[in-house]
Amino acid sequence: MVIAIIGILIALLLPAVQAAREAARRMQCSNNMRQLGLALHNYASTHGYLPVGAVNDPKTDCRQGWNRQTFFLFLFPYLERADIYDRYDRGAVGASFTTWARSPNSDGPGSPCAAAVAGLLCPSDGAGHSPKVTRWGTFSLSNYLGFFGDVAHDNGVAPDLPCFVAPANRRAAFAINVAVRFSDFSDGTSHSLMMGEYLTALANEEPDCRGLFWSDEPTNSQIYTQFTPNSSSPDVIWPGYCVSRPELNRPCTEGYNETGTSRSRHPGGVNVLMGDGSLTFVGNDVALNAWQAMGSIQEGD
Repeated sequence: MVIAIIGILIALLLPAVQAAREAARRMQCSNNMRQLGLALHNYASTHGYLPVGAVNDPKTDCRQGWNRQTFFLFLFPYLERADIYDRYDRGAVGASFTTWARSPNSDGPGSPCAAAVAGLLCPSDGAGHSPKVTRWGTFSLSNYLGFFGDVAHDNGVAPDLPCFVAPANRRAAFAINVAVRFSDFSDGTSHSLMMGEYLTALANEEPDCRGLFWSDEPTNSQIYTQFTPNSSSPDVIWPGYCVSRPELNRPCTEGYNETGTSRSRHPGGVNVLMGDGSLTFVGNDVALNAWQAMGSIQEGD
C-alpha cells in the first residue's frame, strides 16, 4: 500500500518537476537571446547599421558567390568572443566560393568555426552541444537564427539555370548583400522580428546542417515566416542535406525554393528577439498574416 502511494506521489510530482526544469531552460534560452540583442545593437551603434545578413557577391557564372559570410562572425567581438573573430581568416579560399567550407577556418576541432559558443545554444534543444563534423569541416551550431523574410531563399532556381533570382521577400531585419539600419524599421523596432529559435541537427545526421550558422542557407543561419512557428509543414532544404525527423519537430523536404520556420522544444511556441532587443514568446497558433507582419520591417502592416 505504501509503495502504491509513493508511486502515485511520484507520478503527480514528476510533471511539476519537468515543468520547473523547462521553465529554467527557457529562462536561460531567453537570456541568450537578450545577449544577442545587445550584441546587434552594439554593432549597430558602432557601425550605423546591422551586419549584412550574408555576403554573396555574384561571380561570372551568376550561380555562385564568393565569401558567403553570414552576420554571425561580426557579432563575436560583441559577445566577448573576439578571439574567434581575430582567428578567422576572411581571405581564406574554401569550397563553393566560401571562407568557411573546407578551409583552414573549419579544419578540425581547433579551428575558429569549431569553437563552442555557449550563448548560441538553447538548453531546451540539447541536440547541438558538440561541434558537428561534416563534409565541409567542423562547426559549432546555433539555436538562434536571423529572420530573412516571408518567402524563401532561392526562389526556385535550380543549379542548371543560368542565374540566381532574388526572392520577392518582404523587407526583413536581414538580407543578402544588404545592411539594414534601425531607421529602416518603419513598422517599429518593437513590432519587428530580428532573430528566432530553431532546432539543430543531431551529430550523427551528417548531411543535415541545420543550425550551422556559418553557412548562408535557410535553416543554417536563416529562418523565414512563410509558415507559423513549429509548423508541421516541412522546411525546404537544398537537395542532399535533408534528414527529415518530424517526430523531433524537424520535418523537411528537398527543393531549391529553400525555406525554414522558427522551431523550438518549448511547449506551445518559440522565443523571438524583436528589433528593440526585447523578447517575446509567440504561440504556435499565431495567425499567419500576423506572423508575417511581425517578420517585415517596413510594410506598414
